[in-house]
Amino acid sequence: MFKEIPIKVKKKMNKWRINLNSKDYNSIIISIKNEDIYSLDYYESLFNLYFFHSFDLFKSKISIKEIIEMLSDLLDNKQIQIEKENKTKEKLYLKIQNNPNIILTLNKKISKININKEINILEDFNPFKKKKKYQFNLALINSINAHSNWIRFITSFPSGNIISVSYDKTIKIYDIHFNIIQLISKAHNDYILYIDIKDENNFISCSWDKSIKIWIKIKNIFILNQVIENAHNGYIYKVLYYLNENIISCSNDGTVKIWEENINNNKYQLIISLQHSDTIRSILILNNKNILISSGSEGTKFWNMNNFECIFYIKNAYCCNNNALKKIDDDKIIVGGRNDGTIKIISILEKNIIKSIENTFLCCAICIIENKKLILIGGECKDIIIYRSDNFEFIQIIKDIHNDWVFGITRLNNDSIITYGCDKIIKVWIL
Repeated sequence: MFKEIPIKVKKKMNKWRINLNSKDYNSIIISIKNEDIYSLDYYESLFNLYFFHSFDLFKSKISIKEIIEMLSDLLDNKQIQIEKENKTKEKLYLKIQNNPNIILTLNKKISKININKEINILEDFNPFKKKKKYQFNLALINSINAHSNWIRFITSFPSGNIISVSYDKTIKIYDIHFNIIQLISKAHNDYILYIDIKDENNFISCSWDKSIKIWIKIKNIFILNQVIENAHNGYIYKVLYYLNENIISCSNDGTVKIWEENINNNKYQLIISLQHSDTIRSILILNNKNILISSGSEGTKFWNMNNFECIFYIKNAYCCNNNALKKIDDDKIIVGGRNDGTIKIISILEKNIIKSIENTFLCCAICIIENKKLILIGGECKDIIIYRSDNFEFIQIIKDIHNDWVFGITRLNNDSIITYGCDKIIKVWIL
């Protein structure tokens, strides 16, 4: 009956349903039932159409004529409408225009005939207690105490083998059952933040030590092949392969750098540096559009990969973590971050934000489940929140996934995901 989108929920309002109990339809007994419709900071971003409310009045008898008179000004202005009634005329539904002033006015009018003073139409609540129409369960199938410090990123090789990096400066490679195949101790001199896999035999890593390292597999063991020392003047948050051999990196020095391997000496050299005015925490390549996206404390920029010119810039779309910038489909991306927790949906075609989700915590991790049309959000809490990826409606919250912040959610296949973060534990789930 209504769309439920959690934009920083503040208050609870009764869902107003008028029950007509009298057979002659000249008078009604109204009983109020609390069915949790959400009153939010920003009504205009909650609904695009009308939505339904129901309301409660215990043991109050009132004629329909009186109700119509009471609401006459709202009805005349078509701010509310009598939506429908059933064949037995036992129920009547009001359709209320999406306007907070109308809702407040209606509240005042209803309160005048509300003889039960214990009813509180606006009261504090936990928005996630209510059961949703769509329910998903995460069944834990494996849990591994993987590192001695925070786990920052996990991904998988084409074979299904898994690789993790951590603040403990190690890189670990596992088989599909999470038996350790290889431990690379002291892989960097400082926290390791990200890796990108080229194929079964090659990957790259980046670190707070300002270096990018290129790893190659020889005789089933990964060894260090190259190092780009002092690749940036600050921490390197993310690295990606581009055009097979080239590397793109971003840093808190406010730059995105593109590195090309010199065919003469097999050493990487800088070919261009793209500028932000503040920290860049994540980058994303849209190969189908030949676009590079960089996002951080300053906002989100879109670059043409042919000439590396900025196509457009979204100032208020911030990113706080390298796992919080993801592609939804060929046109839309999602950016999560900054201290207010706001998540932005951006359309490449429209070059603008098409949706803002007022998340209740700082978003550090985003995972897109394409075949189920889901977006999974984790971050500055122990939980995961699930949204739909087609209309961005809130579905549910799954509590206590971890014991601390969730830094990442990685999809392994159609059935399983990996979660990880500050509690140093890798968990494998079936969704």
